[in-house]
Order: sequence, then C-alpha cells, then structure tokens
Amino acid sequence: MNRVPWLRLPYLALVAVAALLLAACGSSSDDRSTAGQDEANSDTPASVPISGFSTPQVVAAAPDGDMLYVAQNDGKVVQVSTPDYRVTGSWASGVSNPLGIAVAPDGKTVYLSNRSGNTVVAKNADSGAATGSWSTGSGTNPTGIGLSPDGATMYVPQNASAGTGAHKLTVRKAGGGAVLQTWDLGSGSRPRAAVVSPDGATAYVSFEGGNRISVRDTSDGTEKASWPLADTGFSTPGYLALSKDGDKLYVGAVSPSGVLVLDTRDGSKAEGWTQGFSSAFGVTAADCGQTVFVANATDPGTVLAVEQPNQCQDLPSAPTITDARWDSKGKYIEVDWLAPSSEGSSPITGYTATATDKDTGTKRTYTCESDADTLTCRMDDVKGGPHYEVVVTATNASGTGPASEQFDVKTGK
Repeated sequence: MNRVPWLRLPYLALVAVAALLLAACGSSSDDRSTAGQDEANSDTPASVPISGFSTPQVVAAAPDGDMLYVAQNDGKVVQVSTPDYRVTGSWASGVSNPLGIAVAPDGKTVYLSNRSGNTVVAKNADSGAATGSWSTGSGTNPTGIGLSPDGATMYVPQNASAGTGAHKLTVRKAGGGAVLQTWDLGSGSRPRAAVVSPDGATAYVSFEGGNRISVRDTSDGTEKASWPLADTGFSTPGYLALSKDGDKLYVGAVSPSGVLVLDTRDGSKAEGWTQGFSSAFGVTAADCGQTVFVANATDPGTVLAVEQPNQCQDLPSAPTITDARWDSKGKYIEVDWLAPSSEGSSPITGYTATATDKDTGTKRTYTCESDADTLTCRMDDVKGGPHYEVVVTATNASGTGPASEQFDVKTGK
C-alpha cells in the first residue's frame, strides 16, 4: 500500500505517520500506549467500503443524494452512484492537489480548492468542464471549502503555516470569488475545513494547529464557542460534515485515524469511530444524513460509507383519543382513538397507549399496545388513582411520533 509523498501533502503525511505510530504502539508491551484509544472510541457503525480509488482525498455528496464526488490526489474526480455505490465516471479536474471540494445546491457545479496553486476552481459536475477560477492569494493554501445552504457564499480556510495569508478564512461569493469578509483566526490555528449549519447562521472550522473546533457566527466571524479535542481521545481535526438536522458534527481526525462525532449543542463527544480506517481524510454526509462517507487516503484507497439515521423519513403525527374509561370491577383502563392525520413516510406499524397515575406518591404507569389496524387497547390490573392521564403514540419504520393530547381518566374519588 503506497502513501502520498510527504513533501507534497504534509497533512496526508501526518495522517500516515499517525497510522504507523499507532501500529507500532499496538505491538508494544506497554499497555498504556493504546489504553486511551480503546476507552475513547466505539465501534464504527455498519459500513460498506467502496473501492477503486487511487489516494482518495476529499469527498462531497450531491444535494439530491444520487451522486458522490471523490477527488483523488492525482486530480481526478471520480463519480459514484450512491444508491448502489457504483463508480459511474470520472473527469480530470486540472487541479494537481485538490484538498477541498463542495457541490452547489443545484448539483450543477463542483468547487475544488487547489492548495498548492492558491486557487479555487468551479467545474461542471457532469463533465468537469471549467466554469470559473479565482486566486485566493499567494501563500494562502486553500483547503476544505464550506458552502452556505443557499450556495451563494463560500467559506475558504487558508491552511498556510506562515506568512500574511496564514491562519485566516475568507468568506467569498460563490459566483466569482469576490471577498466579502476575512476572518483572522489567530496564530497557530491552521484552519483545515469549514462547514455551515443548516440555518446558515453558524460556521464550524477545524483548527489543525490548535487541535480544536471553532464555532463562529457567519455574520461577522465572531467566535461563539471553542471545542478542544484534548479530552476526546482524538487529535488533529481535519475535514468536517454535518448531519441534515445539524445536531451532529463529524470530524475526520489524524490520531487515531477515524471520525469523532460531536453533539453541536455543546461540543460534547457523542461517538468515536476507528474501525475500518487506515488514513481517514475527507468527510461528507448524504442528503438525508443517512450515510457519512469517509475517504481512506491510501493507494489503493477506499471510501467508507457509514450508516446513520435517515433524517428525511417522517414520523407519524399524533393520534386523537376519543374515549378512555375506567372499569372499577375489571380493574382496567380501555382506550379508543382515531388514526393520525399523517402516517409519515411509511405505514404505521402499531400504537402504544400509556396511562400515568398523577398521584405524586405513586407515579404508577401502565401501557398497552395494538397493531396498525386496531384503534383500541386495554390496560389490565390497574390500581385506583384517584386519576390517570392517558396518551397514545403511533409508530412507523422511522420511529415513534408525538403523543396525543392527554385524556384524563378518573379511577377513584
């Protein structure tokens, strides 16, 4: 397995070195060398390796979810059909060192950053024909491009380690590259990638040099929060992706090679994936968040398709309770309801009714279930209250929807 020359791609070299060091540590008799990794990281969720690449570096999913674009170290962009993970074509980008890629919301344009050439280029997504190019300035070393949800604005980290162009991020018009803002991120930050929240208000920027994620207001670049990686079991953050709802931030990491998943509410660690990764690099999420694609930057290399919850599948709406009654002799509560006005994106598979005793001293709870065609159920052996509050929920393949309005049932004096 051949790796990329060090002098050409220092970040990839760091990825490779980390992988080698971890392998060496794994063979050491000192158990402490791998203890942190084992404690910090969980198994990678179910995944499928997509093969047929030569050092895949950065990846971007088309907004319609049908195509994945994989930029290789040799400048070729490979097109992968995401429904069946089949390579359908490729085109030469003309970029000798593509270290950033993004797809416009209409799916017609692919943007690539040329780190060594200090440019960003725009290409026809189908053919690779050039549709635009602009300079980011000498010594800027542009990398992981982030796009606003409407595709009008581009966030370009400048990954240079020194000089006037270092440690900055430029906010540009996606059409033409005119600079709208320049964010000074501070000495030593070395921003690697940016990704923008679904509402367009927040940009997440990985600081390769600072070993943290910087959370910034897109209106002026003000830092709203800082999430150090020191206690996560991972270091050297690289490329980024967000779940469709914006609740999860996927961070490609150098050491150990893998993906750190952060909760965007507070930056806390949600998961850590290391299995299946040899040189984790570019990261992107599918249109509904149902798959996270991660490039293993080796030659030959793979892109790992990691399964995640599908956030486009709708839950059923709430049922409506028509009656709930207490039988004092039989000691049961029987509930009747109407089906939800919407079953969501898939048929309802069943219902659950729950009765909760509102006597604060007991808090007894009873449940009963029914299939999709039965709009009633009975809870047996219920102890008297004085009263219970009853709700009903509907479930489909995506999960359980919201509860009905509460229905009060008196079971005592």
